[in-house]
Amino acid sequence: MRVLLICHAYVNPVFQHKIQLLDAYPDVEMGLVVPRRWGETLHQGAYQVLSGATYRVFPVRTHHGNNIWSFFYNPVELLAAVAAFRPHVLHVEQEPWSLPLFQVSVLKAVMPRRRLVFFTWENIYKEYPRPYRWFEKFNLARANAAIAGNAEAAAVLARKGYGGPTTVLPQMGVDEDLFRPDVLSPAAREALRSELGVSGFVVGYFGRFEKGKGLQTLLRALAGWQAPWSLLMVGAGPLRAELPNFAAHLGIAERIRWVDRVPPEALPRYYGVLDAFVLPSETHKGWKEQFGRVLVEAMACGVPVIGSNSGAIPEVIGDTGLVFPEGDARALAHSLDRLQRAPAKRALYATRGRSQALDRFTNGKIAERTRAIYRSLQE
Repeated sequence: MRVLLICHAYVNPVFQHKIQLLDAYPDVEMGLVVPRRWGETLHQGAYQVLSGATYRVFPVRTHHGNNIWSFFYNPVELLAAVAAFRPHVLHVEQEPWSLPLFQVSVLKAVMPRRRLVFFTWENIYKEYPRPYRWFEKFNLARANAAIAGNAEAAAVLARKGYGGPTTVLPQMGVDEDLFRPDVLSPAAREALRSELGVSGFVVGYFGRFEKGKGLQTLLRALAGWQAPWSLLMVGAGPLRAELPNFAAHLGIAERIRWVDRVPPEALPRYYGVLDAFVLPSETHKGWKEQFGRVLVEAMACGVPVIGSNSGAIPEVIGDTGLVFPEGDARALAHSLDRLQRAPAKRALYATRGRSQALDRFTNGKIAERTRAIYRSLQE
């Protein structure tokens, strides 16, 4: 069974681990279509291929830059990739309203024997403007199966009238050999803390610095928390210049350390210095947290997690950490205080989190369930 997976996110080879695991199954042969170049915050630069990859990669030019609303693959190059690989299954990890999925749906319409699978994160019901509503209707009518990144996204698909099989499954998982609790020895942990200039109870946030991530709420919570703490902020985004000024206004700037974007393979070392990880996302018009991959990375590293109740965060955390009402700085400070005062509770959450990450969110588990979807389409 030949499967051609099409998605811009895989320009970064770190995220191709799932594809390598799928290709390792004796009954699956994987091909991958990626942009030749991409420039979005987390997936920048020319495409690269995972070292030791056994799957075929087809780099295709994209048009309209890196705008997910309007970008599309060069039609001639995309058709050439499909013709060269001759897939039985076309797997497009793009939203149902997207132009790239529409491109592949058109191919499916003229090649009806091919099976079509798409992916969605969208957990808010929306009526899209033309022509995207037309793309969505066309795409849903031709898809043979859907994968939804969270339970609310599956409900949105049902409300849209999609009646095909839908599996709730994240797009990609973590590498449990890379994200693990013992990356740093106790001595190395203290050395890195010293290098970073953090001490006391070390709280972390890694990811985009942008609207919707609730970072002002995190800073307000820490400003009102009477405990010895440091905050490690790792990432990039449009609020990078604004947040230090806000921290200075709150009088806590000296207790925060800022680290620019680091390679995904280096992140486990930074998780290793934390006592708690916080994802304080906040729902705003048109968006709420769709998964929270950083939560799973922290859990896999044995770091206790705290998250808001925005979108899919409670679904991901379950009973492995603490959940607070989004936007409530006092409740977040209380959650931090509970963890700081209870080492045994932190150890319990660390163990539960690691177990949940291994059971549900590794690339191996996601590849296993994705293969089952492919096989169901061949029955």
